[in-house]
Amino acid sequence: MRILLLAFLLQSAVVCTYGQQTYPYKVYDFSSIDPAKVDNDRLNQQLDSIYRTSGADSLAQLRQYVWSRQESPRYAAFIVGYQRDRASLTDLNTGLQSSGFSALSENFNGIPFGFEARGKRFAGAWLVTVGLKNSVENNAYVVKADGANMQLWIGYDVLNLKRLHLYPQVTAALQGFNIQTERKGTTDITDVGDLFSSATSTTTKLYRDSFDLGYGVELDYRLIYGHSGGLILGVRYGQSVAAAKGKFEINDDKSSFKLDDRLNESFFQVVLKIYGKN
Repeated sequence: MRILLLAFLLQSAVVCTYGQQTYPYKVYDFSSIDPAKVDNDRLNQQLDSIYRTSGADSLAQLRQYVWSRQESPRYAAFIVGYQRDRASLTDLNTGLQSSGFSALSENFNGIPFGFEARGKRFAGAWLVTVGLKNSVENNAYVVKADGANMQLWIGYDVLNLKRLHLYPQVTAALQGFNIQTERKGTTDITDVGDLFSSATSTTTKLYRDSFDLGYGVELDYRLIYGHSGGLILGVRYGQSVAAAKGKFEINDDKSSFKLDDRLNESFFQVVLKIYGKN
């Protein structure tokens, strides 16, 4: 699936780096000194003596201690959780029911994962949701609807408390929507005619990508504080509209098939964020 391939490439490019604050030092010119005439042992002894007697070693340790224990709103996090999508499958279910099938459920369950970064109050994340699928069948056919969602969001913390954060958000997403029909193969062949009528199963795949815009809100609570990171529990709800719908393709070929249904009209998420302080 193209969305999952793109998600893999983006995820492979994500690198999180953390560092401490550094300070510039005065630059001296020693080009006139011959290194061969310098006593390295004596130089190291003098430097170590000055370092200790001046108190620079204790100041460096104090700086590290303060940095490691200061609370900072800035972090980078890995996200994983549970998502429940509410789809709109009116047209598809109308056609299925007229063909003798039961209606497909419009509730889809999936697993979101990705990365988030937060500054002082702004935060943003890149998430991929997989595992969204439902199916119905009769004696002869199985119909499956599934997809994946890749979403970017940005939000602003309106509470900005120590443990509790509330983010109104705007979102942009690439949504994949797949419909697959599979004719069941027979379990037995009794004559030559069965070789051509129902001996083997056949599969037809329709898929479409669309670009969605939306909005949402997320409530986060910091469960665990650490010197360098912790754990956040987040609850999120959002809705979206299709900004640009692609055209369906059938088995990698162009198709005139049209459907106004969407896989992700609204969603609810519960996520865990494992974060490192930046």
